[in-house]
Amino acid sequence: MAREASIAGQFSVRFAKIDTASSGATAIVSAVAGYAIRVVAFFCVAGADVTVKWQSNSTDLTGAMSLAEHGGISADSHSGLFETALGAALNITLGGAVQVSGSVAYVLVPHKVKVSSGDLV
Repeated sequence: MAREASIAGQFSVRFAKIDTASSGATAIVSAVAGYAIRVVAFFCVAGADVTVKWQSNSTDLTGAMSLAEHGGISADSHSGLFETALGAALNITLGGAVQVSGSVAYVLVPHKVKVSSGDLV
């Protein structure tokens, strides 16, 4: 079951599990039409030496991060660490078939559209 919490009453923070051992890209958060996925925190631990990077579909959002066996990484930022393109999935990409586990906290950021007055809403 997805959990949600509110940040400053603007966005609902959502959580997704990281649990993959597949080399290459794995969708952690599915694409949502009209929304970007902004990651506000994540942590992951690797079962063996592997590189990990985050992608918006197939576009890199981070560089490859080297994790040692049983090593991990975590990061958080209230304003966000990185963000997918609108309507793109958030993928984790592994440099090898190694178990990587953890969690990601994210918000869905709506697309701003122009109205007749030219204002963004």
